[in-house]
Amino acid sequence: MKASDIPSETFPIPFADSAGGGYIHQVPVASQIGITNGAASLTDGFPPLNFLPVGSGGVPPFGQDMNGILNQVTQWTRWQNAGGLAQYDSAFSTAIGGYPKGTLLAGTTAGVVYLCIVDDNTTNPNSGGAGWIVIGTSSAILNNSYTYAPDTGTATALVATLSPVPTAYVTGMEFVVKTANAAVGAATINLNGLGAKSIVDQSGAPIIPGFWQAGDFLTMLYDGTSVRVIGGNTISATLFSSTNGNTQSLTNNNPTTVLFATAGGSTNFGTYTTSVFTFTRSGVYAISAAIVEGLTFTGTPGTSGILETRKNATPIIGSHITSQSSQASPVSFPMSSTVVATVLAGDQITIVTNIVAASGFTAASATSVSLSITPIS
Repeated sequence: MKASDIPSETFPIPFADSAGGGYIHQVPVASQIGITNGAASLTDGFPPLNFLPVGSGGVPPFGQDMNGILNQVTQWTRWQNAGGLAQYDSAFSTAIGGYPKGTLLAGTTAGVVYLCIVDDNTTNPNSGGAGWIVIGTSSAILNNSYTYAPDTGTATALVATLSPVPTAYVTGMEFVVKTANAAVGAATINLNGLGAKSIVDQSGAPIIPGFWQAGDFLTMLYDGTSVRVIGGNTISATLFSSTNGNTQSLTNNNPTTVLFATAGGSTNFGTYTTSVFTFTRSGVYAISAAIVEGLTFTGTPGTSGILETRKNATPIIGSHITSQSSQASPVSFPMSSTVVATVLAGDQITIVTNIVAASGFTAASATSVSLSITPIS
């Protein structure tokens, strides 16, 4: 069969559309045998009496029945000619034993179309019945009405309502939420009343204060356990910053890990000792280190100072700074560097410095050693 085989005639109106009450009646479902002799029904069609000669006790078919059945059939033919879909009908569903797999029904919400994915389905798709999925319409897809909702909850308990209603959290499902509040730390989200799920960052780490701002459009993905923020957030987290102003002795041409703090502690994304910062959250960070080196010597001028930021004892690319001088003693080397690095939970940051005198080294020291770390994502 070809597309060109489509009938040229449609039903702009049902058959017998203007028939008066005396010339048409609804053909009932139940048999009319013994109730109205010769009357048709959906059960019997035209009864046996219609097929007997009148002289043998037969009853001619009622014209009203013919008008009625053709009217009923062509009403639905007209609706289908217009591209219309049926809506869920509980009585009809019960009568046929449930809708078959592949059925398309129009939802009670304009623009929503449901596809039945199981046989014998008596559930109502409009109320979240099982065995139905929503077929996306082009306008709804373009408007993101299936995947976007504003947050109506609090800073620690987000609430969003998609339309139409998803029936469950499904691994891999994505949606966008416009936040009502800035992040203040650990948070959950409850989507369409399906239950609160923990929100984590893309790596699976807990949310830190400032991870998103009010009005951010968060792209979120359910990973089977938690809801991950995979984009759209604007971080304004409190940075870690520490400076040790004490004088730290250095020896000639001997790389030394220096102390950036006078005591240990913790932040939203890591813990630290006086010389080591350990990340507790994976992400991308801006890492800045600074130092002032001082050197005295008695030999020929020609000195240099080196600053390096290391991750897990390996220099971070771009963090190596070298400063050289041909001045006579004493010499001072103020140095600083900033790099952007991707880290994993457990990664450690240290600051290493070195100072070199060509000859006649007397003494060297480091002061104003500082480390600052700012979350980017």
